[in-house]
Amino acid sequence: MKLIIRADDVGYTKTHNLGTWKVLDDGIATCADVMLDTPGTADALEHLREYPWISVGWHAHFWGSPVLPENEVPTLIDPERGHFRRDLDAQDISEAEALKEFRAELDRCIDIYGKAPGYIEMSFDPSTPFGSAIYTVLEEYGIVHHFITDDGTMMPESIRKLIPKGAEGASGLPVRMAADKWLDRKIVAANIVNTVPMEDSLTAAMAYDPVGHFLANAHILLERTAGETFFTAWHPGYLDEYVMFEGDRGVFAKNFLLLRPVDAMALCDQRMKDWIIANKVELVSMVDAIYGTRTYQNHLRKTGSPLAVD
Repeated sequence: MKLIIRADDVGYTKTHNLGTWKVLDDGIATCADVMLDTPGTADALEHLREYPWISVGWHAHFWGSPVLPENEVPTLIDPERGHFRRDLDAQDISEAEALKEFRAELDRCIDIYGKAPGYIEMSFDPSTPFGSAIYTVLEEYGIVHHFITDDGTMMPESIRKLIPKGAEGASGLPVRMAADKWLDRKIVAANIVNTVPMEDSLTAAMAYDPVGHFLANAHILLERTAGETFFTAWHPGYLDEYVMFEGDRGVFAKNFLLLRPVDAMALCDQRMKDWIIANKVELVSMVDAIYGTRTYQNHLRKTGSPLAVD
């Protein structure tokens, strides 16, 4: 069985990044998806040059601010906050401005990291100016997209029942299908780690136990069809005032705050490593899964890690 363990929201802030570096040094993350518009972006891209076995994707939340001057991209900005608008799918967005901003973000990534992100996992509405612009630059920069299948079947009932109807589509469940060219890669989203305490309760948040939840539901992975590669998303990072007050948006935004440092601990937890070893799980990066390479495993072998598989 192959497993991708992705660190999300890398580049949030320099403080948040410290949790990611802990996981890359001592834990089991195989890839890092970087936000290219947040205060810690440059710090993230500089550090990631030191981890060539970690694949890097574009985490296009647009929770930050444009890298271009505000007067060059006025339709993208909330003038009261100086951040990106929260309704970037609106039809009054300038596609030309969006193209200019996306190219500026990707060019900065190339300048600092040495290359563009290898992939983007998110999907956008191509009928909007924003979505049209982002798919244009994905093709221009050779960034792989639409390579993951997620039909909602790998979500435990304990999580499924907490998702409000309409939050992830009419059924309350995410539904995605990989493009034909990537279907044979069999990269499947495994939602068994999406255990955000969705109740508006500090007690529930403090009881967040991602390791316990993962191990309790890991049988879902082991029982699946052979040949699949499972993708899991985690959010390791430390908190500062920007993360607390300036960033996350969405239905469960506030619930992601306290889980971030817990995820950083979880991905370094020996119980997770023991489960991987005992079940002969092959850790792979996202780029490994897309192209059939073994960069992450080669790193494990080179360093003598017990997590390496034959």
